[in-house]
Amino acid sequence: MSQNRGVIYAISSAHRRAIVYVGQTNNLNRRFTNHRNQLRSGRHPNRGLRAICAVHGVEDLSVDVLEEAPLSDLTALEQRWTDELVAAGVRLVNMGDAGAVMRGRKHTEEARQKIIRAHTGRPCSPETRRKISEAQIGRVVSDSTRLAMSEAAKKRPPRVGFRHSAETRAKISAAQFGTKRGPLPESTRRKLSERFMGRPLPAETRRKISETKQARYAASKMVPP
Repeated sequence: MSQNRGVIYAISSAHRRAIVYVGQTNNLNRRFTNHRNQLRSGRHPNRGLRAICAVHGVEDLSVDVLEEAPLSDLTALEQRWTDELVAAGVRLVNMGDAGAVMRGRKHTEEARQKIIRAHTGRPCSPETRRKISEAQIGRVVSDSTRLAMSEAAKKRPPRVGFRHSAETRAKISAAQFGTKRGPLPESTRRKLSERFMGRPLPAETRRKISETKQARYAASKMVPP
């Protein structure tokens, strides 16, 4: 599916034999997986879907595409489908007008901190990591997103004095072992040169470089001609 297109989808309940929820997304598999994961953990924001799954289980739900359209048209189409289904007597559990649950809203700082605390230190299962990896395959980051990421990285404080743990260093070493790297492209070498040109090295770094060179020179003198 094109990056500029999405779908209106319907979640149906096998027990009710009817559509119970209408939504919009540009990635149906990922969106429905999020619904199911949140319902399994009891964290889904929709009480109607939680109530259905509490009695009949997550497997009671299925998803179907109602319509495909440009992203800019999805909210209006979601509202149209919602109105038509309700007018036809379908009992939807949608919380409000189409796109009104979180679209355009921002979490408060308190809510953001709660979310961070809830996820900090919580390891992902191998299955979750696999799904995350599959969802990222083929994903193209737009130029505007790349620029925003670059600007955000520039505002972060430098990691002076930071050292990876022994475990992390061992993982990096194992991942790189046997990897053959060719010479860096000229454009990359130029960027690195421009970035570090005129940048003074810390005294500790200069001392380590000096000690390394002295050790190499001493070792070369010990090699017989």
